[in-house]
Amino acid sequence: MKNDRIVVSGAILTLLGVSALSPSTASAQQTGHADLERTPQLQQTPGAATDPDELTPAESAEEENRLNIPFPHPVIMEVLFFPDRGLDHGDANKDRKRIAIGEEFVEIINPHDRPIQLAGYVIRDRNTNEPGGDSKAFRFVFPECELAPGQVAVLFNGFRSQIPGPLGDKLLAAGPNDRFAGALVFSAQNQEKGVAFSNVHEWVLLESPAGDPIDLVQWGELDVDPPDHPMRSEKIEEVFPVGYQRLSPGGKFMPHPVINGKWFSPGEIPEWVEEE
Repeated sequence: MKNDRIVVSGAILTLLGVSALSPSTASAQQTGHADLERTPQLQQTPGAATDPDELTPAESAEEENRLNIPFPHPVIMEVLFFPDRGLDHGDANKDRKRIAIGEEFVEIINPHDRPIQLAGYVIRDRNTNEPGGDSKAFRFVFPECELAPGQVAVLFNGFRSQIPGPLGDKLLAAGPNDRFAGALVFSAQNQEKGVAFSNVHEWVLLESPAGDPIDLVQWGELDVDPPDHPMRSEKIEEVFPVGYQRLSPGGKFMPHPVINGKWFSPGEIPEWVEEE
């Protein structure tokens, strides 16, 4: 597999027809999705990219060894917080419709060589830390569920969704879902339009059953501070309407189209595809 350290720019995504979120869109979406079918005003962002093959052996080794999250904790591998428009690039949960909030997901993996137990692990957003933000807070606690070495679990927001295949919830896990590469798939079964990740300024945290912050992903200028001292924290610098993917548990997030031309891949860890 290719090493996943890459300096990603808007230029590559622009070639694929993807553009960054503009300030005018940001001001209209400060608290999340403005409506179910948003019409974002987008702008192109120039730049350049670095090929992973250009890394030195020392840099490659550093990338592979970046994961410092110990057993028995899972880690975040992909997050989709800004679904694109249309079925082709917006239907992440494969229910043959595109409702932005319902498409949002967080993907986690067991990066260890032994099974781990997901019971009590939490995925939550900044509204769980904001005074008076409970009505907009996204918080999901996994039920009892064993995750085998290398196995993936995907949590969808679930708003107005009909996700195909075996589907778990906060009470009970389901079996592997072939529609999502055999991953364990969960729905938060969200019923509220306001419970959604912000496209503009947000953090998403994977938290242990004991309340320890494990893996933190953030983007934009935060208005609510995340918990102190997570085991790992990474900021997504440019916001595009695509999933952000790590190619290995210790890797950095990249916009998904840069990896293989696809907008997201819930349940599946993609391989790097060379440009022809």
